[in-house]
This record gives sequence, C-alpha cells and structure tokens, in this order.
Amino acid sequence: MIDAKKMQSIAQRVAAVFPNLAAPEFHSSSTFGNGRSAVKFVFKNGLKLIIAPDTNAPVFSFQTWYQVGSSDEPANRSGLPHFFEHLMFLGTKENPKFSRILQQVGGQDNAMTGYDYTCYFQSLPVGQLDLVAKLEADRMTGLVLTPEQVQNELDVVINERLWSVDNDPNGQLDEALYSALFPNHPYGAPVIGFLQDIKNLIYADLMEFYRARYSPENATIVVAGHVDVEEVLTTILKWFGPISGRPVASRQASGDEHNSGGYTRQELLLPVSSPRLLIAWRTVPFSHPDADVLDLAMEILLGNEASRVHKSLVEDLQIASDVDATSESMRLGGSFVASITLNEGSNSACIEKALDVVFGHVNDLALKGPKERELLRAKNLSESDHYSSLGTAHDRGIVLGSYELLGGDYRTLSGYVSRIQGIKADEVSACVKRWLNRDNAVVIIARPFQAAAIRDEVLKKSGAL
Repeated sequence: MIDAKKMQSIAQRVAAVFPNLAAPEFHSSSTFGNGRSAVKFVFKNGLKLIIAPDTNAPVFSFQTWYQVGSSDEPANRSGLPHFFEHLMFLGTKENPKFSRILQQVGGQDNAMTGYDYTCYFQSLPVGQLDLVAKLEADRMTGLVLTPEQVQNELDVVINERLWSVDNDPNGQLDEALYSALFPNHPYGAPVIGFLQDIKNLIYADLMEFYRARYSPENATIVVAGHVDVEEVLTTILKWFGPISGRPVASRQASGDEHNSGGYTRQELLLPVSSPRLLIAWRTVPFSHPDADVLDLAMEILLGNEASRVHKSLVEDLQIASDVDATSESMRLGGSFVASITLNEGSNSACIEKALDVVFGHVNDLALKGPKERELLRAKNLSESDHYSSLGTAHDRGIVLGSYELLGGDYRTLSGYVSRIQGIKADEVSACVKRWLNRDNAVVIIARPFQAAAIRDEVLKKSGAL
C-alpha cells in the first residue's frame, strides 16, 4: 500500500527542484490486481500522471492518453482524431524521426484511437525514461506538418479504410451494426471515419484540432513497470512542466443509457462463405454498476464453449460453427453483441432458428436467472480474464488508462474482482431483463451474395425487386 504522506513529501521535494514550473500535487493512490499499487499526481498545468511501479522485469511502459476520440468529432469530420494519430508520428523540428529514435534504444511504439480517447504508447528498457518523456512533450506542442505530408498520410488512411471496411465483410458488418445501434449518437460513426469525410479533411481542420485538443490539461500520462515514483515525477515535471495549460473544448458530459429505440433488422449481401449474424443491444457506460453484471451475462449466454447458446447452436442443433460475444462499456454508453457464424449452406430457416435460440436463451435468463454452477463459472472466467489483462507493464498501463479515461477514476479497478464475486443470481436476471430486450435488439445478417436465390429474396424484401 502506498503511503500518502510519503507521496505528498515526494511531490513537494520534486516541486522544489523546478520552482518555476507547473508543480505536481499528490492526488490519490490505490491497489489493484494481486497486490500491485498505483499513485496519481496532478500538475498545475492540468496534466495528470498515474504511476504503477513493478520491478518484476527491467522494462516499463510509457503511455500518453488524450481525452479525445471519434465521439468528439465535429459534424462531417468523422475520422479526424484517427487521422491525426497518424500525423503524430511525422515528427517535430527537434525530433523528426520519433519512432526511429526509440527503436535505436530498443524501444517499441504505437498508438490507438477509440471512441473516447487517443493513446500513444511505448515499451522501453529501464534507463530510457528521460528520452521518451522528452519526445512526447516535444510532440504535444511542437508537431510540424506541411500540406504535402498531410496529403500523403491522407492517402494512407484512405487505403486503410478501403482495406479494413469497404473491402472487408467484417468491417462492413461492424459499421452497419454501430450505425443502427447508435443512431444520432457520437458512437454511430466509425472511428476510422466515413470515406467521404476522410477525403474532405483539410490542413486547416487538422491544425485547429491539434491546438484545441493536444495540451497538458487534456492529457493523462500512465507509466507502468520498473520505475521509481520520484524519478518519474521529476522527469515529467522537467519536460511537461514548462508547457502552459490552456482551455480545452468541452465534451458531452454523460451517456444516454436508453436502448436503441426499437427492434431493427438489416440484411446485407457480402462475400462470406456462410451466413453471419450479429445480435446487439445498446447498454451502459463504463462507470454504470450494470457493466460488471453484463460481463457475467455474456459468459453465461455466449462467451465460451460451455455457454447456453454455443451448446444449443453448435452441439445440439449443429447449425453454427462459431458463437462469440462482447460486452463493451465506453464513456457514453455500451454495447452487448452476439456474433453467430452459421454452417456453410445454411438457409433462411437456419437463420431464423438461430435468432430464436439466441432470443430464447436471453429471455430464459431474464425470467429464471442463472444456475448456480453457471454463475460460478462465469465469475471464475471473468476473474481469470481480469488477472490475465494485467500480465505485462503495457497491459497494466492500458487497463489503468481505460479506467481513468472511460470510467473517470482509475481507483475503481481495485474493486473489480470483489464486485464480480458479489453479484447475485437475481441481479443477473434483472440486468438482462433491463437491457437485453428483444424489442430493442439490433440484428444484422450477412448472407453470401453468391447465392442468386438468396440475393433475390433480400432485394425483394428491400423493395428493389
């Protein structure tokens, strides 16, 4: 357990070293995982820092999380945060080869953009803290972009969009799903952006976005691994302390916890070898107490080979080859998605049967709740997955950053296992009844377009024939 008074003393000592910079203040500490600890500091320029020391291996992860994702995009500018993630690797005047500098000292770097964040992360050997902090502070304000560079990278992102969505049936399915699941909502647009919006992005849009979103006040740095708290705090103050805070564009403050607003069904003709079904519900934000309960419901219904739907569709009826699911909670809302791949040659009757099976099991769980052994298995699986997600310094940083950015407080990570183990059967049934109602489901069906009879059937339903 971290000593709060010791952390306060360290913050004061570090501030005295750089008296003219944005001094840090101790904010909080917490334990998580199997006896690990984390501590948070906040600097006067608004920068937030979470440190999770662990000396098991001589490596550390340095992550810079910005509170901006695709849900923060201006109208008709979808894909802007993701595109800018690409541009952040083009370098600054002082450090034009960001990735190469890190690779020369044995480091690796990458980034990811989500609906609610953009995260830049590096994995490095011990001794490279000063270098990576210097580089990240430099590109927070010193990024150099020319219109020619922007155009070149725009072509890269357009090709990424074509490869991952327009020419990929899985990408097309996911895009159709979230558009239907989150109509008139920030999550309804794909993170990568719509193709025409990407093509319309201009140099001025990007520079305005950079000035508005990339600043200490909008950033959280997470450092996990073989590090010393005082050294990290001193290094961050040294490089980020001189950067002035500035007002950041406001964000939508809370999520809409209502379901999508009615049963929706779409059918797509795609180059797939067998029919694929997505059955989804709009659920709850990251910080909602039902988020943990939905994790258990997912395991009981669809999340593993012992689940109800897998046993029915794959083993008993033998009409499906794969059953999977995700329950994902984000800052403004969540999704519960069942994914069913039917066997090759499956006809319309098989599709309807599979849908009836899924909805039947969901309804049964809502009415009767889980059996004792099902609930215990789901809890054990969730607990095991939780500890597995904390395996490396990089993993721990990602989990801490996610809890801070999506849920608003990294400290809630510490109670995950106890929350899961304390969930009762009647809580599961009540939660399923509340959120996984057939009347609010979104169903997306991909049919193989090679079958002319099926194609004509779908076109007839849509009114095209």
